[in-house]
Amino acid sequence: QGAGARRGRRAAAMRRSGTHPGDLDGRFPDAPLDGAALHARVPPSRWCVTSSDLRHFRSVVRRGVREGDIERTDEDPFDPDDACIGPSIATVTRQLIAPVTARFGNPSWALMLHPEGLPCDLFVTHCWMEGVYEFVDKVLHSWPNGAWCAYCCMLSNPQNLDISGLVNRPDCSPFAQALRNARCTLVVPNNKCSVYTRIWCVYEAYLSYSHDKVILTAARPDRAHWIHACAALLTLASAFLVGFLALRHQCMEMHAWVHMIMSGAVGTCTATGLLMRPSVATMIVDHVGAALSGFFAAFVYSAVTCESFDFFFSCVEETDRSVPVLFRSSFGSFIAMGIYFCVREADRVRASRRARETAQLRSGYTGRLQDAQSSVASDREKILGEIQEQGLAAEVEQAIKVLMSAGMSTPSLRAADKRGIDVSTAVQWSYANAYVNWLTFLLSMASTIATGTSCNSGMAWILWTFVAEGVFWFVLFANSGYDHRGLITSAWLIFGAIPYMLGLCCAMLAASLLSWDICEVQCALDVGMTFTCGPAILAVAWLGVDGTLRLPRVGPALVRFLLRPDCVQDGWRGLCPTDLAWRKAPACASSSDVDSEDNASNHESDDSAD
Repeated sequence: QGAGARRGRRAAAMRRSGTHPGDLDGRFPDAPLDGAALHARVPPSRWCVTSSDLRHFRSVVRRGVREGDIERTDEDPFDPDDACIGPSIATVTRQLIAPVTARFGNPSWALMLHPEGLPCDLFVTHCWMEGVYEFVDKVLHSWPNGAWCAYCCMLSNPQNLDISGLVNRPDCSPFAQALRNARCTLVVPNNKCSVYTRIWCVYEAYLSYSHDKVILTAARPDRAHWIHACAALLTLASAFLVGFLALRHQCMEMHAWVHMIMSGAVGTCTATGLLMRPSVATMIVDHVGAALSGFFAAFVYSAVTCESFDFFFSCVEETDRSVPVLFRSSFGSFIAMGIYFCVREADRVRASRRARETAQLRSGYTGRLQDAQSSVASDREKILGEIQEQGLAAEVEQAIKVLMSAGMSTPSLRAADKRGIDVSTAVQWSYANAYVNWLTFLLSMASTIATGTSCNSGMAWILWTFVAEGVFWFVLFANSGYDHRGLITSAWLIFGAIPYMLGLCCAMLAASLLSWDICEVQCALDVGMTFTCGPAILAVAWLGVDGTLRLPRVGPALVRFLLRPDCVQDGWRGLCPTDLAWRKAPACASSSDVDSEDNASNHESDDSAD
């Protein structure tokens, strides 16, 4: 009764002011429109909204919930104080979108805001059971670069008009027309069930595959990975501070074997973390590694300050004695490794979040298109019949499988998956691996050039060539598609960073045992990397996944090999097998199932057609 009284007072105020409570910034039209004529004139590929419209829509819903215009139901008992999930799309459509658009002549929300329509860049596919805040936040956070307008069915379709005739033929439906014009498709997972338990979402996957569209997975904005990285950074700083305070009045003596033991301890933490799946144990290893790195850096600082040291990196330290301690390679190497553990913490949290998103996409999906449901049996029969007639059922299932595995489904990834290549790490490249690449080739080479510890007899151009290759790699990486970045990062790590670091350690050990000139040995290593590994790495980065696959004889094997090492985020157990077991869960209910009796006939076909 209290809510009804509030709505009555607001309605009276609206009539006096001529405004609508949701019209927060004057976006609604000044006069009613002819919705039927408008949708007959404007093609469905222009029934779109902008990202700004979605933000406005979220604020309208939030205000409607706060002021009682959107109420809880038995089917949707949402928490009015929750700002993360919110009422379901079906509830918002029934209690907000339909009443508001009815006031303005029954257009869709999109054409109510933009009567001339907007071109479709992005097609959003989703299940009407997700919360509206969850939906908007994920779409906005995952909005692709270069996209301006998006087709979202609950905002794009006229909710007060009978569109059953428009969806009578799926291939001529508004969904099909909009998707053909979109550059990519954005799939919005939810915490209730997989969108692919609904037949219209399956049909949209079929259209995306048929037209070679890029299919993306929307993710909620989440900065937890950087929070965990900062926590590890705090561990690193605290350990350094404790070591510095404990040793500031002591003059520590550093021997080469002590330095080797300290480096080995940090290396052990690195290797241990790589062999573990993301878990609390991995977090402990990362914090232990950061703490050891910080304390060892303080120990090195004390030894260098007292000029009482004999480091494993003897050539470097003898050459750069005039360099301040903070810029010495012995000190910087431990600090750099400490930061590596911090970055790896971010990877661990990202991997956990990705697992949750994949679980949402798989929840209730059996892996078979025939098991998808619809509230309108004829829609299901027509869609499955069209897919079967084209003989593309297996291909669509494969496209969905790639999406669930990699978080993105593109022609390149689908081509790799057809060849039996695990593409689960192709998109979710590792921050830690990229950091190691940057550390090894740019920072390390810049330090070597500055101190003149390698190739310093008229051969410095070799080092500059090495640095140029690293810069070119980063340019290629930054301009590559997301589906190629896992391969590019892994190529640099496997063919560059790991061989270089292992070769450097072996060279230093051999030089120490055989009394070789370590500077000359390092120069030989730099020459080999510059003229062998560097060009191969750049070639892979230039070709990408599809180009590398086309290499005769070695292409598929090379892609398979390069994508597997990046699975270190998920562990090396079993050479990173992909878990394809589908979780069993209840399928999504159609939004028409929760419609009230008086709206069922008008919304049934429309709500199921998403």
